[in-house]
Amino acid sequence: MFLILATPAFAASERTYGNFEVLGKSWFLVALNNTAESGKQGTVTEGTRLELKVVEDEISPRRFRQLWMEALASAGTTHKMADYQQDLDRFFSSVKGALLKDDRISLELQSGDTVLVINHYDHAHLSAEFMSLLVDSLTARIAPIPQLRQGLLGLIEPEQMIALENEFHAEEIPLQRISQTSRWLRFPSKTRVSQL
Repeated sequence: MFLILATPAFAASERTYGNFEVLGKSWFLVALNNTAESGKQGTVTEGTRLELKVVEDEISPRRFRQLWMEALASAGTTHKMADYQQDLDRFFSSVKGALLKDDRISLELQSGDTVLVINHYDHAHLSAEFMSLLVDSLTARIAPIPQLRQGLLGLIEPEQMIALENEFHAEEIPLQRISQTSRWLRFPSKTRVSQL
């Protein structure tokens, strides 16, 4: 019965929210816009914007890469990680310093590309399929973070969704921080990121 009540969120293309939590520790609040559910596997097949808000005080570039590699590797999707190596390298190398609490990272489909925005500035253009890789991985039937999957699929209680939404929009990024992360654009991007 609850599953039936949650399904209209996909029909209305509403925004859903979840908590990227590993071993009881929250790292990001996540928002997904314009979702569409697949009937075959019960996964999200489309999302035009995936947003992350940092809730931890500080996340080093190495920890950022580690969190995402673990999530992507443990997801029950059919994607081959090797096919996305160039996009993954560009994604990870765009974070050139520690992420701080309330920083915002978004990935949005625009004109056939996935555009990576960090604190209001475009930092990289990735393939359109990269967005699909992330959304599919976070919402797969065997998701690496089940609570996040439930939130992104709209399968949590409305009160929880409202609380996550309020927390997501609670703080704005200070102008000084926007300026600091925009300086990352001046540094040359590495072509390969070490997986160590």
